[in-house]
Formats: sequence, C-alpha cells, structure tokens
Amino acid sequence: MVDYCMLVDCPVLFPDEPCLDDAIRRTRNLSGRDTLNHTSPFLLRDKPISLSIECKKRDGGLDNADLQISSWHAVQWRYLLMLCRKTGADVSGLPFLPGLIVSGAEWYFVATTRAGNKTTLWTRRCIGATTNVVGTYQIIRTIQYFSWWTQAVYWPWFQEKVLGLMKADDEG
Repeated sequence: MVDYCMLVDCPVLFPDEPCLDDAIRRTRNLSGRDTLNHTSPFLLRDKPISLSIECKKRDGGLDNADLQISSWHAVQWRYLLMLCRKTGADVSGLPFLPGLIVSGAEWYFVATTRAGNKTTLWTRRCIGATTNVVGTYQIIRTIQYFSWWTQAVYWPWFQEKVLGLMKADDEG
C-alpha cells in the first residue's frame, strides 16, 4: 500500500446524481470486490484513487519508494483494465497514473504508463523541498495541478471507461 492518495469523493461532490450512484453500485458489484479501487479499505470503495503518495524518511530509500509505487500502480492499472473490460472499454485515453514520493523534505513526481501487459515507471523528478519557500510553493502548485488533472482528465475518463457513463452533450 501507499501512504496517502488523492481521490474523487463522489458522495460529497455529486450528492444528487442518481445515475452516478447507480453506475458506482453496478461497477462495484461487477468488480467482485465491492470497490472501485484496487485496494479494499471500506471508506475508499466509492472514491476512485487518482494520485498515490508514498512517504519515506529522509535517506529512507528512494529505490524502495520507486518499487512500492510502481507495484501499487501496476495493480491499479490491472484493476482499471479489468473494470474497463466489464463495460466493453479499455484503458486507452488515460495517458499515465501520477504519483508523488516524499523523502524527508524532498518531493518527487513519478508516473507510470501502461502498454500491453507492461507497466513502466518513469524516472522520478524532484518537484521541490519544504526546506525553503520556493520549494514549498512548487510542491503546493504541483498538488493543485493534480487536483485539476483529476477533475479535467482522470474523472471524465473514469466516468466513461470504467463506469460506462456517456459524456454529457455540451450542445444541450
């Protein structure tokens, strides 16, 4: 498991959307695990995970963090693919799964992509450090970006490919 995650809190964000509630319930039932995610904590079962965060002590082993997050993402990609197949879709259109690794004060961005049966972890990039103001702002801005990405990229993809909901017609 990873330490933290960013998610779509469907019950809070969309409290009065019965078609979404029905799609979530149907997808959870089809999953065989009663959850939208590849992990089973009850409080996450209706809340799709969009970003994973792995924390290590300073000098706590970035290689171990890479291994942890790449393993976590590999399972997440497989689970998303399984859910997509239940709706007759595939994982195309989702360019990557993002992750953050925190090692002491240093924050790193990582991403995984999926091609066929292979999950690839791309080289981590330092975002910043909480030891200075500029680094702290860079970290905050990155988290804000992934909040936007969750709303603008991940959630629409998840609704269409995993939940089987059609996009709303903008003309109408």
